[in-house]
Amino acid sequence: MSFEFVKKQNKPTTTKEGIYLVDTESSINTKELNGLDYDVDLERFSLGNWNSIRKYNKVFPAAQSGVVEEIEQGRPVRLKFEPKTMIESEIPNTLIESGEGVPWGFDTPSFFSMAYWADDWSAYPEKGQILKNMFLSYDPNLVVYNLLNSFKIDYNDGFGYIQERTDNDFVNNRIRIKLDPNLRAIRERILNTVWEGYESGDNDHKRRYQLYFEGVSSVDIYGKNPTEWGDGLNIPPENRQLSIGVVNGSDDARDHIDAPMLSSYGGGEYITLTVDNDYWEHEDRIEFSERLGYPNFSTSIDSSIENTSVTIPEVDFKVMCFGGVSRYSKDLEVQPGLTTDVNNMDSTGYSTHTTAEPYQWYTDSTYGAVLSCGEGAGYLTNKVRLYSNTDITARFWIKIPNDDLIDGNTYKITGFGYTQDNINPKMIVGPGWFSGGYLGDSPAPVLGNFEISFTADFEKSPVQHYLFFYIPGTDPGQEPGAWFTLEDVKIFDIDEYISRNSVDTVLNRSALLYYNKEDPKFIETSYPLKVYLGVDVFGEDDFTNAETELTREEMDDAIERVVYGQEHVEDILNDNTVSVNESVFYYEVVQWGDEDVLLSDDDILNSEYFSLYKAEETGASDKALALARNSKVFRIKKLNQSQVIYSKPIVDGNKQPLLTHAYSDPGVKSIKIIVYRYIKNLSLLIETILVTKNIVINDGILLSQDFEIFGGTDFDFLPLKDNEVIIGGLDENSKYNGSTEKIADGIYDEKDFLTRKTNLDFLTNFKSGLFGKSPSLLDLNVIRVFKGTPDIYDFLMTEDQKDQVVQNDFPTFSDDFYGEDDRIKIDSEATDIFINDGDSELKQNCMIEINPQKLEYLTIPNTVGNKDKGILIGDYKLKKEEGQPLQKEGAVQIPLLEENKQKQAF
Repeated sequence: MSFEFVKKQNKPTTTKEGIYLVDTESSINTKELNGLDYDVDLERFSLGNWNSIRKYNKVFPAAQSGVVEEIEQGRPVRLKFEPKTMIESEIPNTLIESGEGVPWGFDTPSFFSMAYWADDWSAYPEKGQILKNMFLSYDPNLVVYNLLNSFKIDYNDGFGYIQERTDNDFVNNRIRIKLDPNLRAIRERILNTVWEGYESGDNDHKRRYQLYFEGVSSVDIYGKNPTEWGDGLNIPPENRQLSIGVVNGSDDARDHIDAPMLSSYGGGEYITLTVDNDYWEHEDRIEFSERLGYPNFSTSIDSSIENTSVTIPEVDFKVMCFGGVSRYSKDLEVQPGLTTDVNNMDSTGYSTHTTAEPYQWYTDSTYGAVLSCGEGAGYLTNKVRLYSNTDITARFWIKIPNDDLIDGNTYKITGFGYTQDNINPKMIVGPGWFSGGYLGDSPAPVLGNFEISFTADFEKSPVQHYLFFYIPGTDPGQEPGAWFTLEDVKIFDIDEYISRNSVDTVLNRSALLYYNKEDPKFIETSYPLKVYLGVDVFGEDDFTNAETELTREEMDDAIERVVYGQEHVEDILNDNTVSVNESVFYYEVVQWGDEDVLLSDDDILNSEYFSLYKAEETGASDKALALARNSKVFRIKKLNQSQVIYSKPIVDGNKQPLLTHAYSDPGVKSIKIIVYRYIKNLSLLIETILVTKNIVINDGILLSQDFEIFGGTDFDFLPLKDNEVIIGGLDENSKYNGSTEKIADGIYDEKDFLTRKTNLDFLTNFKSGLFGKSPSLLDLNVIRVFKGTPDIYDFLMTEDQKDQVVQNDFPTFSDDFYGEDDRIKIDSEATDIFINDGDSELKQNCMIEINPQKLEYLTIPNTVGNKDKGILIGDYKLKKEEGQPLQKEGAVQIPLLEENKQKQAF
């Protein structure tokens, strides 16, 4: 078999065309392996994948990129602020030195006044110059002093987040804004930059200059603000105005509002402002106010952009599912017998790396030595020292036999390396003598904690995979005597991903399909089974799923679109952004198909994954709308959690990420996969897709037609396989045959896959004549089966008699030729009642001897003594109803021995 993914028209339905794993060498195999031979309900039984639900009528902020995290903090806005005056105070030396005394002379001088004082009244001109340089810049053209930009907040410096208003906020006409870390840092710089110095002629008090932020309460003077020191200093509202603008807004008066700050809390993380309703609702301002979120300023987590004009082309996926195997893990320990002596270059005991045993460290004496690390009288098995004896590349080997690996599986090598020399040792995983064709992350450094992954490739490495540790000859310290030590080196398989190049290999090995019972893959894909699942785009060989870095400008643009309702969805969704290669896909399995309660497609359609695409409720009461919005916010948070925590990229470069699940029972399993489609920078979610993937977990432990005791009554199907001898044949008019033909495909369910296959196998084999044809009444006597190729003369004659036959050219049997008493040999194998342990070769070659007269229940014992036996087949009906298991109907009617001697053959 050789598999590849193919799209099937009208399969499983005319509206859902699936992707199936087909056998390129056999169309018949493809049909049977994928369950495409079902007459009905291919959605339940065929083993492909298809898109069950697609939604793209809304565009949402994406949780993957941090856009949602920004929005969840509140309604994002840009802020602008600068202090308009200085805070001036007089600080007595006693307050500075002992904490006694009270500052006095609080004032709010202009920047020009402070500069004038610094030039003319400071006790030390150089200190006055420091004061000016600390806070101010001078514009000689306008002859004015301006506050340095580092003490201002501008629209591009960071985000503020308006918090949803509480009842108390409404009563007091307040809004609260959370500052992002950048703005908090500027606030701290504004408040914590202080200058102190003496005025000329006054050595008892220091003049102190500092700035304010939200008001007097923000000014700290030796642990208290001016009001707490008992001063009536006031900063007027116009000097503590904060300008609030939308993201990507302008300085136009229509694109911002101004509100005076009152106070802060949370260590300055939150500031409080006061704005009355008349201001918000002014006719020149109301449109902008509502854009900001007035009056509630509800969190914009539920924001989205309607898409009613752009059709996103459908993307097909290929979902790969394959069975797992037992885990592999091996500590690459140091073998016994290694020396700690650097002069003993042949300590490994092997002449070449090809003769070295698996998992044994080796190097050629040309390159160096493999040394053990002693501890007391013994050595440490988890530590090996690799010693160089050359100034060219020093090489060290350890081989991993392919018998311990699985072609296409991914493995990881970990450990810890260190050295005292100026070298940078590396490791390569490869097929031969330090040659090309490196695998995985090779070459990779091994100093410190190292981790190297590779995918086993039996085509490149047919017998074993080599691990090469080496010191490059180009390293400055690479010379005789250089060394490095490795500790706790380990190799083990991983299940997080495989190489995309190895997908075909693992699918050909153990794809989950309807195999014949004789196929070894039937057992390999039987329960209990660990299953691996991955998703890739179908039909796009150059698809990479590569993401681009989200810039600050792009994040601002995304926030503006989803929060402030920019309507131009065509700017986001166009021929470029919705193409497959300009999209990024993540996926999550929401149902593995073996849960106690299974979700239907309609259930998933009404879940958080798709319900957000529904139209908003209108016309309901305020209470009903509030409840609906709370429910929506809850579903959005669950959806965002799914994206960030549970989903993973469908493809990551050359890696095929995998999810795993263990199945403990057989049957057809319908796996439900959510695929998220984003624009390239992951800022916006533009489509959500439900992909259905059907697999089958085979039953290699108990086949349907097997029963515990041959001849017992605990069975449904006749115990017919492909290698029995049937004496008499089956009747085409039997109840059994008639009832099996009437069982329709439509009444099987997912757990009946083996029942159905057994029934179809019987019908196929019966029609092909495999079970013979009934002759109706049949006279039976002793039946014997011999191994070898005896003929009739072996049964009837002695060796002497056979010689006479040959010498007389095989005459016909007659009395005058053989004589009355010498016609056949006495006690021949054809006439003996029982075969016993006689000495003839023919008797010793008898394998089966059954006598229908010796019936024991429904079995006829084999008097030769081995385990084979005869089974008496009777006739009965089979019954299968939808939702119910298949079962026998009525008692089995078995053949009876004819008691009337006149009708017997003998």
